Amino acid sequence: MQNQPPLDLPYLKFIIQQHVNPEYHKWLDEYIMYILDLYYIWENAPGPVKQKYAFHFALLRAYSPKPNVIKAKVNSYYGFLAHKKYVPATRIVKQKLVAGSESIYTWIRMYRELESIKQIAMQNLKVKKALGIEK
Repeated sequence: MQNQPPLDLPYLKFIIQQHVNPEYHKWLDEYIMYILDLYYIWENAPGPVKQKYAFHFALLRAYSPKPNVIKAKVNSYYGFLAHKKYVPATRIVKQKLVAGSESIYTWIRMYRELESIKQIAMQNLKVKKALGIEK
C-alpha cells in the first residue's frame, strides 16, 4: 500500500462529477475536503484501524476505469451524503443510485470510526493544553 500515490483529489472529483446525478453535486467540494481530512486521520491511525480501511483508501486512490473502482468512489460519495444527512439513505437506495444499502453503509462505518479517532485526538490535545503540556 505504501507505493500507492497520494490521494488525487481533482481526479476523484472528476469521477464523482461524471457518475453522480448533478442534483447531488452541490456537496462535492465539502466531500473532497472531508475525504482529505479523513485520509490524514487514517494515515496516522493505529495499525488495526489503518489495516481495516486500507482497501477503502486504495479504491479512492486508484486510477482505474474498472466499473467496480468507479462504483466504489461513487458509493463513498453517496455514503458521505447519507452520513451527513444531506440525503436520506433510503432515498439513495430506493432511487437505485447504489447497488444496495451495504454499498453506502460500508463507507458510513469508516467515516464514523475515523471521526471518532479525530474526536479523541482533539480531546487529548485539549487536555494537554489545559495541563500546559502542549501549546
